[in-house]
Amino acid sequence: MPTIWARLGRRSTRVSIARVPRTKRRNPRKIPRQTRSKATVEAILEAAARILERDGYARASVNRIAALAGVSVGSLYQYFPTKEAVVAAVATKLGQDMLAVFGRDLAELAFLPIEQGIHGIVAKSMAAFRVRPKLRRVLREEAPELHPLVDARDFDAQLADVLVAYFEYGPAGTPNRPRNTRLAVGLLMTAVEAIADTFAGDPGVDQEELVRETAALVARYLRAAP
Repeated sequence: MPTIWARLGRRSTRVSIARVPRTKRRNPRKIPRQTRSKATVEAILEAAARILERDGYARASVNRIAALAGVSVGSLYQYFPTKEAVVAAVATKLGQDMLAVFGRDLAELAFLPIEQGIHGIVAKSMAAFRVRPKLRRVLREEAPELHPLVDARDFDAQLADVLVAYFEYGPAGTPNRPRNTRLAVGLLMTAVEAIADTFAGDPGVDQEELVRETAALVARYLRAAP
């Protein structure tokens, strides 16, 4: 996440940044409170995301980000101390956007029969991974130290708890439950996320068919459980 450096000369800015711990270089200097400042930060993050998608991490300079956002470099530095800080904020926002897509009306799936529930969860996973897949790929491949910010480990843990409870105490008609439900949920979550990360948003793949086949894979696994 982001933070700032003053309007120092290029040389002195380098010296200042070098003295700051790497984790602090990712933290915001201040959180925007006013409507105008929030709009400025949103413009900066959107500009950074577009440049990352189009040109990659190496070419996503602070100057280019500020120019595309329509703000001065000084304005950018009011919120972000380094390029790394801007990209960290972009990664965090991407994770939040993916979770928002996944979590929309998620609670309604708890009342569906198991087959429909599986289909719904798979469909939501695929939809989440269709949120800016190129940006996620750039972060993973070109800025791996920042890519974990896209992940939401706490959310994954909560979702796992929900799924375990669903499989153990779910509605009638639930397929055979694995003996180790938590392990089974972990395997299924890992498999579905890997499939979604690989194929969701691929123009050569029928997305509805992808959801159906992945849901069938999950259902077959559960039916085969002892």
